[in-house]
Amino acid sequence: MKRSNFLWLAGLVALCLPALARGQSADSGRISIPALKAAERRWDDLKTDPDVPELQRANALARDGKLDEAVAMYRSLTRRSNSRALFNLGLVAYQRGDFSNALLWFRASYGGHRDHACLEYIRNTRRILQERTPSR
Repeated sequence: MKRSNFLWLAGLVALCLPALARGQSADSGRISIPALKAAERRWDDLKTDPDVPELQRANALARDGKLDEAVAMYRSLTRRSNSRALFNLGLVAYQRGDFSNALLWFRASYGGHRDHACLEYIRNTRRILQERTPSR
């Protein structure tokens, strides 16, 4: 092996070794462009209604990362049987990884207003829960 190839390989190993020792890939500290795009778009599915300004404010709170405040506002809207608020509660729970509650909110929303997006979230959430449940 040529000395230059050996030095290059030794340098590469030295750079990757700390990450590999921690069980990570060398790039795991970086966020990929698709991951950044996904983070930017994770709230794109929030339901809106121009006739319900509270829903718009709650959506803005969710997009700003103020999830507890958004959830409180969505909950106040559910007292009026607002299926969009129910869906958005499901979306917040889904984004938080609380798939059991997300499924409950999505089902409640679908019962009030049957739409394709809600049905897809119900299917995906069910699949995630089934994958996480150990087989007997």
